[in-house]
Amino acid sequence: QVGGLEALGKLQSLNVDGNQLTSLTGLGALPGLTQLSAVRCAVSVVYAGGVLTEPLAADGNPIVGLEGIDAVPALQKLSVNNTEIAGFDGLTATSLPALASLSLANAKVEMTLLMIQQLLSLSGP
Repeated sequence: QVGGLEALGKLQSLNVDGNQLTSLTGLGALPGLTQLSAVRCAVSVVYAGGVLTEPLAADGNPIVGLEGIDAVPALQKLSVNNTEIAGFDGLTATSLPALASLSLANAKVEMTLLMIQQLLSLSGP
């Protein structure tokens, strides 16, 4: 968990790459946070809270799903490269209406028909 940053209310960008963080909870206390990089940590859930609008990079983490990602509806770019995502629950055009870029490079994703439909739904009706 990321904690003790409440005094940094004007913080806009946070890079915690390479740390041993297992959770990104607690970032909701940073109302000005728009950009987050948590590459090569130990995070298993992408949810970060806050008002992220710019890239959320969570590459190289043991992420298995995107549950809770709908808590950042203004997110425009999501990168989960080199992960082991097993599903896209929470990732829809209505939950992330501003999402314009999703990067899954080298992610160990075993696509099912439902997963493909979920990804296609991101482009809208």
